[in-house]
Amino acid sequence: MILTKRKQETKKESNIKRRLVGISILAISSFLLVSFVLTQNGNGDPEQIGLAGGFFSRTLMGIFGKAGIVVPSVGLLLGLLFLIGYRENNLKTNLAGFFLLLLSVLGIFSVDAVMKMQFMESVRLGLQGEGGGVLGMGLSWVLYQVLGRLGSYIFLAATLVGGLLMLLEGFRGGMVSNAYHRFMEKRRISKELKKEEAKKNPKRVNAKPEKANKLPDPKGPVIKHSAEFDENSYESVKDILMDENIGKQHAKKDKIEQAKKKTEPKDIGDERLEEQMEISLKAEKNNVTNNKAWNYPSLELLRNVKDNNRAQSEKEVQDTANLLEQTLESFGVKLKIDQISIGPAITRYEAKLAPGIKVSKILRLADDIALSLAAPNIRIEAPIPGKAAIGIEVPNKTVREVTIREILGEHAFMNQKGNLTVALGKDIAGQTVYADLAKMPHLLIAGATGSGKSVCMNTLICSLLYKYRPDEMKFLMVDPKKVELTTYNEVPHLVAPVITEPKKAATALKWMTAEMENRYSLFAKEGVKDIYGYNKKMLEKQASGQPSEGKLPYIVILIDELADLMMVSPADVEDSICRLAQMARAAGMHLVIATQRPSVNVITGLIKANVPSRIAFAVSSQVDSRTILDGAGAEKLLGRGDMLFSPVGLNKPRRVQGANITETEVSKVVGFLKEQAKPEYLQGIEMLDQQESEPSDSDEEYDELLMDAGALVIESGQASISMLQRRLKIGYTRAARIIDQLEDKNIVGAYQGSKARQVLVGWDEFNRIFNQENEE
Repeated sequence: MILTKRKQETKKESNIKRRLVGISILAISSFLLVSFVLTQNGNGDPEQIGLAGGFFSRTLMGIFGKAGIVVPSVGLLLGLLFLIGYRENNLKTNLAGFFLLLLSVLGIFSVDAVMKMQFMESVRLGLQGEGGGVLGMGLSWVLYQVLGRLGSYIFLAATLVGGLLMLLEGFRGGMVSNAYHRFMEKRRISKELKKEEAKKNPKRVNAKPEKANKLPDPKGPVIKHSAEFDENSYESVKDILMDENIGKQHAKKDKIEQAKKKTEPKDIGDERLEEQMEISLKAEKNNVTNNKAWNYPSLELLRNVKDNNRAQSEKEVQDTANLLEQTLESFGVKLKIDQISIGPAITRYEAKLAPGIKVSKILRLADDIALSLAAPNIRIEAPIPGKAAIGIEVPNKTVREVTIREILGEHAFMNQKGNLTVALGKDIAGQTVYADLAKMPHLLIAGATGSGKSVCMNTLICSLLYKYRPDEMKFLMVDPKKVELTTYNEVPHLVAPVITEPKKAATALKWMTAEMENRYSLFAKEGVKDIYGYNKKMLEKQASGQPSEGKLPYIVILIDELADLMMVSPADVEDSICRLAQMARAAGMHLVIATQRPSVNVITGLIKANVPSRIAFAVSSQVDSRTILDGAGAEKLLGRGDMLFSPVGLNKPRRVQGANITETEVSKVVGFLKEQAKPEYLQGIEMLDQQESEPSDSDEEYDELLMDAGALVIESGQASISMLQRRLKIGYTRAARIIDQLEDKNIVGAYQGSKARQVLVGWDEFNRIFNQENEE
């Protein structure tokens, strides 16, 4: 044990010495390199590089010529080798490699210079710094006389490669050796862990996995149809949720008992939700929650579209698959279609390429495939994530409508474990697509006019209204177009009336930032990190009978048209959005931003960086698609709800046919919710609006910054609008108004064109004016 410690100490000391040597070499080489470059450029000032720098630069120039820069450069490389992992037993090899590399470079610099020249003349030019200096010129003269010009270059090139390999030998050996030792250490630790696990649970370690039943390969491709909606197989949302005062406790008990029986590992978020559900159940048992019974909307408010006709028959799909194989074979691409997935609007043909066929080759044939199939657009997904196959997505001749009733009526929607579960639609395989807005944590929706953005927003809003009560989730809606979200006015879930004026929207976003900071203050007071911990603590207090401030609801901030806001006040809107996107997740506040102008002026780099989840609808160009998704694909979409959904954590976007909801359905749902309760608007937005509003233009009211502005102009000796803007950080209009008010009080002079206004008073007169005003 003592010997092992001594070895470790000796090893540490050798590492320290090696690193000190490396740092020393790096410092000397850096100084020589800088001195040589400055001397070459004529900037070798002694005040900068000193006498030593000038002497060594001239010496390097005389011996090595212009190639003298190689000496400090190779020195930098040697210093790095010492620092990273240099093997001392390769010292001789590395030194030999260094000199070979240096001599070869010097010779290459001098071969052409010594042609048709005497030896002494070449030496004299070398001392003057020509070519590779005296060393390079002499070596090149000898090689030129023996091997000629071509032979000299071949010999020097071989020497250059050999020297470089010898120089890097120590580093390579050290790197391989260190990697080998790390691998053996990990292997040893892994074996020890397996032995300990075998002692604790031998059955689990020795158990062999069951072999999967092998199915015979079908003759043709497997055709999968999207699931059809059966009205009789679904219950209404109201029946699923049940009344709070009757069946909610029993439902929660059953869910908790089923969760405890499961032995497989669970997601952290699911465990947190179940834990919160148990605490909530205790609180309800103690009757500390006095919430009014909430009736959830019924599915009867939504349309029931019975469309049992499949988009395409199996024969049509099989014929298309055969035509697809023949078309690609005519272009020299051999593939076999293994599976066909028929979705509501798109049919995807999954194919495996023959060996030797590049994926890029088939990507270039998208337009040829569309021409052969007489299809408006073809999208090729190569490869399909998680599969050794490519997907060719062909539009169906008839599109089957996906309704919101079909999505919300599924048991899977109510069983989704998430803080803010939303329904989007069905994917290519016909599977319903759900998402948790709390995990996104912010969403950007963009696409051309009429592609389905507004319908997607309504679907998202209604799916949240169908699942969450007003005390669980709130909305702040911003609708500059004044026609999209105003239908939801007076819904109990609103924190404020729907905002339709862009200037008030900027103020509302600032107010939400203040609300976020207030929530963080509450978290700090309770000693928790996020809204989950805070609500959990409040429920624990309620369950134990202690006074509690109550749970905080999640807040979803919906902005229907970002472009209109960016036109009015781009700086304020962008700053507020970025601040909320960066910090609001833990506070339970999430952004959903929609725009029909996917340009870099609207979707700025800061917004894209802080809003990771995206939904792209059909756009006109690939440039717009890259602006939204950072990749192509949206220009191939069909419109009418066809979207690419790219949540955070997904490498490639997922193609989804969005669920459709009409204005009539929205009005029915909103009318039902209005009858349940009246909205309880949060206080503060009106007060903030008054604080941010500009002062009145009347003669009796002066700006609150007037006195500060007066002191500023007296101190600086001049008065201008630009100076007030810069020093007081206010807008142009307000600064101009303050200048006019200072002129009314005879503090500054009249307008003088491009010149700054003259200051008419001193400090005594200034104090007299404002003291007299305060007395009045």
